[in-house]
Amino acid sequence: MRDTAPPAVGRLPVSPGVYRFRDAGDRVLYVGRASALRSRAA
Repeated sequence: MRDTAPPAVGRLPVSPGVYRFRDAGDRVLYVGRASALRSRAA
């Protein structure tokens, strides 16, 4: 299991990238792409 907190939205890049939703067991449930990570997370 991960022991780090996700970054604050303001610290995410505005550039394109991928994001992953994970369950409590740290298994990847969903992988998505975004043209701007910051706007997707907000």
